[in-house]
Order: sequence, then C-alpha cells, then structure tokens
Amino acid sequence: MEPGKSSAYFKRLAPPKRWEDLKTFGSSRVIRTAYFWFVFVPIAAKLIAPIAGQETMIWGLRLHIGLPFSWQCFFFAALFFSAANLIYDVRCPWIIKRFSLPGEFLSAGFSRLRLKMEAARLQEALEALPTKDHDDVANLNKVLGDNAGHPGESAEELRNMYIVLTGYADHIHPGSRRAATWLYYAGFLLIGVVVAQNIWSVLRVLF
Repeated sequence: MEPGKSSAYFKRLAPPKRWEDLKTFGSSRVIRTAYFWFVFVPIAAKLIAPIAGQETMIWGLRLHIGLPFSWQCFFFAALFFSAANLIYDVRCPWIIKRFSLPGEFLSAGFSRLRLKMEAARLQEALEALPTKDHDDVANLNKVLGDNAGHPGESAEELRNMYIVLTGYADHIHPGSRRAATWLYYAGFLLIGVVVAQNIWSVLRVLF
C-alpha cells in the first residue's frame, strides 16, 4: 500500500471529530439487529448448560454441545454496541441527537429560548473546549443571552444561532466520543471475524 493511501485509510478509522458523525453508527441495520443476540445467546446458554461439553451423534455426525463461536461473537458485539449507544445517548448533546439541520429545528417549533436553554445546559462542557475557542464561546453565550432589542427573531437569525451553537456542541466530550467510537469498532470487528470464518469454511469445502 502506498504511503499516501495508507495514511488516508487510517485517517478514516480515526474516531469521528463530531457527534453528528456517530449518527451513522446508531442508524446501522447491523447494530439494530445485533440486539437479538444480546437476548438470545444468554437464553440459549441457560438451556444447554446441563448438557454443555457433552457429545452426541446426529445423522452419523459426532457433535460437541456448546455455544457456537459465532453466537459468542454476536453476543459480545451486541454488548459493545449497547455500551456505545449508552454513551452516545448520555453524552451526546440533545440538539445534535434530535436534529441534523437548522430547518428541522425550526420546523419542530423551537425558538431562541430553546437554544438558550441548551447553551446553558452545555455551558460547562462548552467552556472546556480548547483555550483558543474560549472567546468564541463567550461571544456565543452573549448572543444567546442578550434579549435587548430582540422581541422576535427571523428564521434566518434563528438558523444562524442554531448553526453556531451546534458547531460548538458537536465537539464537546471528546473522551466519551472516542470511547463510543472504539466500542462500535470492536462490535463490527467481532462481526467481521464471524463473516471471515464463514467464508473460510466455504472455501475449505470448495477447494
């Protein structure tokens, strides 16, 4: 692999720099269906526990009774996905989870007051952003907190305020964002192991 392509590949694997980017993980069909294994595998384990480790003959084949390796992988993948989703639900700002575009925020009927409430709730996290952003965050809070001469804002003004606030909120809690991302990666890696194992099993039979 060429040096430039190699660096670009690993750059894609780096934890997302925005909470918005993690939405693609949460909406993945693989993640949504993985919860089945989180419930099914423990039930199956309890059912076969009395005879686990024994061998039986079925249609002339000697089978070892136990949880298939793929089931174990799916269970832990679901566990990692659940932990990642929990971090996302708790640490991702509400306004990021709920909306992707300013138009969605306005269509839901929210106003400047809701932006001020969200800014106040995130104030501590916003102030924890890198030092070079402190002045910008202070200006943001000033704009959102200044009621003088603003009996009502136009849609364009609210749209701009939304963009400013979400632009900062998208980068808070970087540690939690990294943790959630690596948990998602771990889950996908386990599913990839099962896929690779199945492909290898077919190839061994064919060749």
